[in-house]
Amino acid sequence: MRILQVCSAEGIGGGEVHVADLSLGLLERGYDVEMAVRPASKLPEYVARRNHVRAANLVWHQLPLRNAMDLGSVRSLARILTERSVDVIHAHVARDYPVAALAASPGKRAALVITRHHYLPLKGNLVYRRMLARARIIAVSDSVRRTVIESLGCAPSRVHRISNWIDLARHAAPRQRGAERQVFGITRRVAVALVGQITPLKGHEEFLKAAERIVAERADVEFLIAGQDAEPGHPFETRLRREAREYGLDEFVRFLGHVEDLDGLLAAVDAVIVPSWNEAFSLVTAEAMGAGRAVVASRAGALEELVDHERTGLLVPARDPESLAAAIVRLAEDPALVEFLGQNAKVAAERFSRDHSIDSVVNVYKEALADVMLDGSRGR
Repeated sequence: MRILQVCSAEGIGGGEVHVADLSLGLLERGYDVEMAVRPASKLPEYVARRNHVRAANLVWHQLPLRNAMDLGSVRSLARILTERSVDVIHAHVARDYPVAALAASPGKRAALVITRHHYLPLKGNLVYRRMLARARIIAVSDSVRRTVIESLGCAPSRVHRISNWIDLARHAAPRQRGAERQVFGITRRVAVALVGQITPLKGHEEFLKAAERIVAERADVEFLIAGQDAEPGHPFETRLRREAREYGLDEFVRFLGHVEDLDGLLAAVDAVIVPSWNEAFSLVTAEAMGAGRAVVASRAGALEELVDHERTGLLVPARDPESLAAAIVRLAEDPALVEFLGQNAKVAAERFSRDHSIDSVVNVYKEALADVMLDGSRGR
């Protein structure tokens, strides 16, 4: 089976990590994998860093992929499907869905699969629905699956819930907490971290406001922000740094920038805070659970599916700094609870098995190919 992955994203976020790891996993299973990306994409470099041996077997195609109606990219993709005898075209970014759908229009033998990585509804107009009528759709959570079915009006049997995954083997050997605390310069008794792209939707302002409340009452909690602002000039991060100074948090809040050794950071902290306004999945939450860390997360989107309140973590209302602060204080005052939640989280994280999820994606490919064969026999 030859699979063409299509991803026009230029940065590296959770969705792009998913595409990279899926492609490597498919190569491990002996499938031929090709990728269509923009010229400025960071995916080739990222995949090579992850596994340069496997990456050498990937075939790359650079296309403009400007927008949903980029007819030039449609023609290029259609030519690739024919010339490279592609069996499955799999698109991962919303603007790529129509381009992939038009390229794989009836008459082509390639099956169309799309993955919805975002919590926002898809366009529900008639044209969009017809474009994606032949697609098998993967949703990364139950909440996303419900949104896709409602917005597209498609048959539930065509929308498959397959969660993102983590490499559980990475967390098999525990890291030494004391040594990792030294690496990250943690000096206070309790350390909590917010990890991810610095953007308002991830709840950074709520995190700072919660920190302000906590620091007013106690001095034993340290707050770490790991990640970067992807916008030119880093306007939101600049604002956050200014607010941290205004709140008197300079001694308690540290901006770490991009952290390459996420496993080390997870070993160093007591809890991971995920105050997002909404999430389609949240790889950070899954990684934290896999590392045996307690999680404090918003009751929003897929986070309610990932975190079992009072068992694997604590859930609080989204955009509510006061409740967030109360949950962090609760963990700071109860080390036994931190240990209990972390141990349960590690066990629960087994459901994010990489092999199981990638095998499930392959099954969707096979079902999509069966659809194409059935359509072909009907057309004869």
